[in-house]
Amino acid sequence: FKANKYYTVKTSSTSEGKTTTMTMQYVAPDKTYLKMDGEGSYEIISIDKTTYTKAGNTWYKQTIKTDTSNTDTKVDFDEPKDDTTAQETYKSLGKEACGNLTCFKYEVIDKNNTTTKEFIWFDTKDYQLRKTRSESTNGEVSESTFSYDKVTINEPSPVKDLKEGEYIIPGATEPTSLPTG
Repeated sequence: FKANKYYTVKTSSTSEGKTTTMTMQYVAPDKTYLKMDGEGSYEIISIDKTTYTKAGNTWYKQTIKTDTSNTDTKVDFDEPKDDTTAQETYKSLGKEACGNLTCFKYEVIDKNNTTTKEFIWFDTKDYQLRKTRSESTNGEVSESTFSYDKVTINEPSPVKDLKEGEYIIPGATEPTSLPTG
C-alpha cells in the first residue's frame, strides 16, 4: 500500500445472518474516509490531525493537539533475527477473473487455524492485491476488494466543532462528554 497514493477497500462481512459493509478510502499522505453500513452505521473522515465524525445527520469536527514536549522517542523496527512465528504457507490455485482483471488466486494455509479458509488474489499485470476472502466453518464470510484508482476526500460541510471534553462514539447520534474528576 505504501507505493500507492490512492486506494479503496470495500469489505462485506456476514455473521449470524447479518451483513455489514465497509468502505475505506485513502489519499496519501494523510486523508482517510471510512463508512460502515449495517448495525451501528457511521462515517468518519480524517484529514491530517482533524477528524470529522457523522452522528445522525450532523458532521462533528475535532482536531488533535500535538504534544511536542517529547520528540526523542526512538522506535526499533528491526526484524527479529530468528522468526519462528510464521506459520502460513500459500497454495497456488491458478488464475481467474477478478473484476476487469485476471488474477493469481492463492489459498493461505495457516496450520494453527483449521476453522477458517483464506484466499487472496493478485492481478497478473501490476501484482497488486485485488481481493481477499475468509470463510469460517461456522458460516462467517468476509470478502474485501481493493482498487487503486484516484479518489478525492474533502472536508464535509457544514460541521459543528466538538467542545472540550466531548467525543463521538461511532454509530451514536449525539456527542458524549468525558467524565470529569
